[in-house]
Amino acid sequence: MTNETQRFDILGSPGSGTFTLTYTGEPTTDLPYHPAAGEVQTALEALTSIGAGNIDVTKDGNWGYVLTFTGTLANQQLPEIIADDSQLAGGATIQVTTIQDGGPDTTGGGSTLQTPCTLADLLVFARNIVPATAGNHHNIPVTTTANSITANPD
Repeated sequence: MTNETQRFDILGSPGSGTFTLTYTGEPTTDLPYHPAAGEVQTALEALTSIGAGNIDVTKDGNWGYVLTFTGTLANQQLPEIIADDSQLAGGATIQVTTIQDGGPDTTGGGSTLQTPCTLADLLVFARNIVPATAGNHHNIPVTTTANSITANPD
């Protein structure tokens, strides 16, 4: 399982002003130009679309904030936060990016891989079913469907 992780960076050192963050059409209260991570977390948890205990906010550097969705918002792909930086001074802007899309573990617990999948998922799947052992090959029965690959390493 993978929790959605997003980040926003305040670019240009504003020095004053406020900004808001919006999730699924619901804006936060005004946040100061350089808030503590706890202030951002409190503002986001106050949104009915997020709620208490469903997001963790940490700072990354002086002007960066990492948002990890947890609780009832864990393990799912979510819409990206929208920032309104129009009230920041000095032409400062806010850049929002998704670091990690959330969602279920496509390796299905180790023996089934849902397809289509990413190369990273395929490598994790292979590592989970074929332990590193001496020798140059493994004889593992595999069945496939249009949507999955299942290995039976008994």
